[in-house]
Amino acid sequence: MGDLNLWPSDQNHSLVTSKFHDPLGKALTPFTYKANRYGNPRNARIDFIMGNEQAVVTNLDTIHTYASDHYPVIANVALDFSTFSMMHYTINHGANAAGAYNLSAIENEIRNSGADIISLNQVDINFSSRSDYDDQIDLLATRLGMKRSFHATLDKEPDAGSNGKRRKFGQAFLSKFPIESIDDGTQLRWIYTAGATTSTPQGLFGAVININGARTRFYVTSLSTDSISRLQQAYEAKERIAADPLPVKMLSGNLSDIPGSIPLNILQPVFSDAFAGMGSLAFNYPSGTPAKTINYILYSGMLQMQQASVRTSQASTHRPIVTTIKLQ
Repeated sequence: MGDLNLWPSDQNHSLVTSKFHDPLGKALTPFTYKANRYGNPRNARIDFIMGNEQAVVTNLDTIHTYASDHYPVIANVALDFSTFSMMHYTINHGANAAGAYNLSAIENEIRNSGADIISLNQVDINFSSRSDYDDQIDLLATRLGMKRSFHATLDKEPDAGSNGKRRKFGQAFLSKFPIESIDDGTQLRWIYTAGATTSTPQGLFGAVININGARTRFYVTSLSTDSISRLQQAYEAKERIAADPLPVKMLSGNLSDIPGSIPLNILQPVFSDAFAGMGSLAFNYPSGTPAKTINYILYSGMLQMQQASVRTSQASTHRPIVTTIKLQ
């Protein structure tokens, strides 16, 4: 809020309102400037109060007093610290639908979604030339200004291109909210025993994210494309998550199976599906012309799903999915 010295019709107003909501939009009134006692016309709205999704500004108006050459601006503000948005994205180590590596496209998709918490599958750290030996989670977190936490499901010796660094592949969280430290025992890293000896073992990664004081457990996982291993992994995930004492939990990931399949039914007593009943509107794979749902955001506890959507991006072989959630 303040005297921004710009009109609502200016380009700079559009830049500001890309991040903050102006309840009056492009309206030039009520005038806020040249409200002085010498008879000059009130001819500009250059004083503003704006809010983001956690601070909804309404009923903005001016108070007609000549104590300054600006009118004071007053508004109602409704603070909401219980609503957040979450994205799950299987990023295919940064390769798009055409097979070209472009991590910046993944970054832009996350940024443009506005999501507060992002779970990621298929993330590379110094892995190989397929991803330019990038530390993808470090690059994404730095560029997006988010906290991060990573779980390696595959950890390999350095090679000639990794500059002595271990080569890792796995899953991760990005968050605008604090991710509680691994040292306090609130994070869980698990490699499934089913399929553990294959070239691409799968795992379950849990972290506590503090959403404005509400400690909430988030899990991300990827299940095997092999049907037998996938079934056993679903049982392992259910057992470990059911033992979690925190009452509010979310599970997201590439579960490699469709709604109503046995692995999804195994998880169903613990979780509900944020995209339940959406049918083909929830299709998210492959990204070019989605034909099925294999990426999910599931929830348990005092959570209310307010909106769920699939973004039409081909920056990966999977489309990202986004939900808006309210903590009850």
